[in-house]
Amino acid sequence: MSILQVDIKEISIPVENFSKIKFYKFIDSSVLHSCAWSEDQEALIVVFNSGAVWLYADATVEHFNNLKKAQSAGKYFNTSIRNTLHGSLIFKKGLNLVQEA
Repeated sequence: MSILQVDIKEISIPVENFSKIKFYKFIDSSVLHSCAWSEDQEALIVVFNSGAVWLYADATVEHFNNLKKAQSAGKYFNTSIRNTLHGSLIFKKGLNLVQEA
């Protein structure tokens, strides 16, 4: 999986919320845009190609590193994060409320 650092302004989410976080862009994923590890919140942030941003507070830095290194980020995300950890929707265009999975 190829990963690049991404400019958060590229994905049109509020920069003030994520300005200190380095995001890593997935080149080959049809669903995942980028991910980041928040040192302040000790949580995984996942940005989808749809523009939705989810926070996984139960994730570890190992989840973040494994997601970046996975041969298929989508498969790793589905089996080790989405279906096993609690996630909270923290941003979606047109949505003002935080929703939890």
